[in-house]
Amino acid sequence: MAKILLRFTENLAGQPITAQIILEHKIPISIVTANITSKGGEFLAEIPEESLDIAITAFREKGLTVSLPKLIEIDKEKCFSCGACITICPVEALIFDEAFSLTFSKEKCLGSTCGVCVDACPARAINSDN
Repeated sequence: MAKILLRFTENLAGQPITAQIILEHKIPISIVTANITSKGGEFLAEIPEESLDIAITAFREKGLTVSLPKLIEIDKEKCFSCGACITICPVEALIFDEAFSLTFSKEKCLGSTCGVCVDACPARAINSDN
């Protein structure tokens, strides 16, 4: 599954765009997080890799701004496994393994749409500038 960030303006806020794309293109879309008001908003969705190009084109044709969030990267040289990032990660993408070393799950990570671990890391070993 690929993650895409979709942003829309006030004039699109009340329209069933996601439902239309699901029905028209038969693309299963899972909404991971959303921040939507009557003035517009954004949501992070997961889409099967094989449908990604079709979905991006369809959302853009409907007037949404589409971007692909960048995943974080951990510099193992700088990381000293303090756990600061683990305690703050809202999706448990960062955990300790049996040896108490930091492990990272790309599948769970919200990427640059979140980034709280980047700010929490005292060693500055995590970045999302990749």
